[in-house]
Amino acid sequence: MTVILKYAWANAADARVGCAKLFGKALVTDFTRGTHGRSLLIPTWTTRARRQPINSIADEIGRSGLDRYTPRWVRMIASDSHFRYCPECMALGYQCVFFQIDAIKVCPIHSLPIVDSCRTCGHTTPRYAITQTALSTPFYCGSCGHPYGTSFSARAWRCPEFHLSIKAAFSPISEWLHRLEISDLKWPQWDDWRGVWLDDDELTDKRIATFYSLRKMIGDSPIWEGIAQNNCRVSVCGGLSRLVEIGVCQEEQDVRRSIYKSIRRRLVRHVKKNKDRRAFYLAPDDIGWVDDVIKLSLTRDLYWQTMMLWRLKFETSESMKRYGPMLYHSLTLRSQVVQGPWATSVNDSTWAQWVLLNFNAAAEMVLAWWKRAVVLAVSPTREQEAALYLEFASRLRPTKTLSSTQISIATLKQDQKTEREYCYVIGPAKQNALFIAGLGANRAC
Repeated sequence: MTVILKYAWANAADARVGCAKLFGKALVTDFTRGTHGRSLLIPTWTTRARRQPINSIADEIGRSGLDRYTPRWVRMIASDSHFRYCPECMALGYQCVFFQIDAIKVCPIHSLPIVDSCRTCGHTTPRYAITQTALSTPFYCGSCGHPYGTSFSARAWRCPEFHLSIKAAFSPISEWLHRLEISDLKWPQWDDWRGVWLDDDELTDKRIATFYSLRKMIGDSPIWEGIAQNNCRVSVCGGLSRLVEIGVCQEEQDVRRSIYKSIRRRLVRHVKKNKDRRAFYLAPDDIGWVDDVIKLSLTRDLYWQTMMLWRLKFETSESMKRYGPMLYHSLTLRSQVVQGPWATSVNDSTWAQWVLLNFNAAAEMVLAWWKRAVVLAVSPTREQEAALYLEFASRLRPTKTLSSTQISIATLKQDQKTEREYCYVIGPAKQNALFIAGLGANRAC
């Protein structure tokens, strides 16, 4: 990124003119996605310009993308929505593409937080791309005019000691990304996660969770200590899977039904003594419904609403009609749920972990709604209530998606001789579920 910024600063170059002269390309604007400019995260569009022997800038830009290290995982762990930088590195005229990995929070050279906004006015930085906004005021905030770095001096760009420290600090990171790229890990794209469309904030959390999970599965490294976010509440559970999916026979369906029934019984018994267990004998019709969306309520027990949201994802409508003393007698699971959201069959332990993680995801969703609703209840307006409904409507349709949006399935071939794969179920940890279980009945108000 700083290569093109230095070019724009030295030549007072306009983004459109510079992009046309250096790369023979025009700036791209996609109004449907709200994007503008040429991305530098995956600069494959510079291929034609790099063939020219005299175009050193195009060659430098083409070799500085994150796809050079791990093309398979770029979009899963990094983003170009905002330019992320270390203030001290920017003062020395440097920005590393590794800073675009959302989970990396601290510069490994200066131990300063990596930010994506101006330290003076708080205005967010432009895209990590060649844009008119970024090149019109290189190295400076386009809103307040202050430099992004701790200072600005072109003479500071030539510092031999700093360039030596760059290689020492970032070489271990590039080696770990190479290990990730050559691994046998198979991970579906987010569009295949049976989820709904996510906004930018949720995508950032999901990229951090993905990176945190990859660290556990590929093998952690001391290089991440102190620079990468470690407080991500993600649970990674592994189990053996078989390569051929023949189908779930009736005997295996009965086993999975028994596992789910046992988990459901244990979750009901987990209720604290100060809760009214009769709340679990209420019918699903007691929940409000608006366009197939569960209408959560502050007057209902949060744990009971979490249970209903979780059960509606697994059980059929006939099974949900049985409540009260009949809750434990008869149970019918949805056929899609019994098959599971994976291509290969898995053992019973992995399937049980998937069931539990779905409950944790339901608790996380209810708790997020509760935090917003409590603030809204102080002085509610019709516009705020409508905004709250629209924010959570897509995630409170339990019968529309097979698995929660926070959960994914990954497979890793660890045994080359027997060609067996290990299936990893990745999803939210149980902190939120325990928090909701600790709340008293009708205490949410």
